[in-house]
Amino acid sequence: MKTQLLELLAQPAIITALAGLAAYLIAKLFTAKPAWQQYQGLMITAVKAAEKMIPDDTFNAGLARADYALKEFIRQYEDTYAMHPTTALVQEVRANLPIVHDMVEANGTL
Repeated sequence: MKTQLLELLAQPAIITALAGLAAYLIAKLFTAKPAWQQYQGLMITAVKAAEKMIPDDTFNAGLARADYALKEFIRQYEDTYAMHPTTALVQEVRANLPIVHDMVEANGTL
């Protein structure tokens, strides 16, 4: 019985199918987007709003803008989805707001 199973698994078609399945699963793992990226539009809008609302001469302007952007994101999320974002999403957004800020600044749209 073991030898029959091994002979079956050693068939070129079976090996090709298993290799294809493994490649597909690996590709799926590496192309999965983090949860925050689907809300990137809301994050960009929040970053731009923070830049407009918090003047450059504000004490600790960077921190004030980050705080404003996060609050603005939460407000926009609630308006759009009629519910409060999960704590995990808020933490992800907080951690990735600097990335979005740098991206917007690099594009020259800040």
